[in-house]
Amino acid sequence: MKYNPAEPVSVLVVDDEIYIVDMLTSYLVEHGYIVEGYTNPLEALERYRQKTFDLIVTDLKMDEMSGTELVDQIRQKNADTLIIIMTGFASIQSAIRAIQQEVYDYLQKPFKLAEINAVIGRAAEKLLLQRENEALHRRIDQMLADITLLYDVSNILYQVPAYETAMDMVLDTLSEG
Repeated sequence: MKYNPAEPVSVLVVDDEIYIVDMLTSYLVEHGYIVEGYTNPLEALERYRQKTFDLIVTDLKMDEMSGTELVDQIRQKNADTLIIIMTGFASIQSAIRAIQQEVYDYLQKPFKLAEINAVIGRAAEKLLLQRENEALHRRIDQMLADITLLYDVSNILYQVPAYETAMDMVLDTLSEG
């Protein structure tokens, strides 16, 4: 599934294993994502504070900071960021914690590239649908404002003694624009 949206999705990959970071970064860039990868979660968090990413893919167990701590820090800046946790140490407790943190998905290592591609693809699709929904809401709000303005203008025009002449002038002006 090759992903190539008109509006690219930015991904921050965080894992203390350089091999995982390099593999995911290369794979995701090849599939149309804008990706930055870090082996140090503290550096990744600092980068996230400078530039918000659409999607975070992070390991659960890292030396400097755990994946759950990283998620907590990210949530302080932006509660809507989609986050995927990867772990070689899956447990019921860590899965429950991920659910409590509203993590988008929880993957057990080792995983196949096709598996993570599908998960990231679904996350990107969700993000793009959210963006489209927000754009449609803005458009509806603008249309409502325009209709309200027209309604207010028409109410004023009906109060003018020669409202038919005034209405013709307004309609002529609107049709020229």
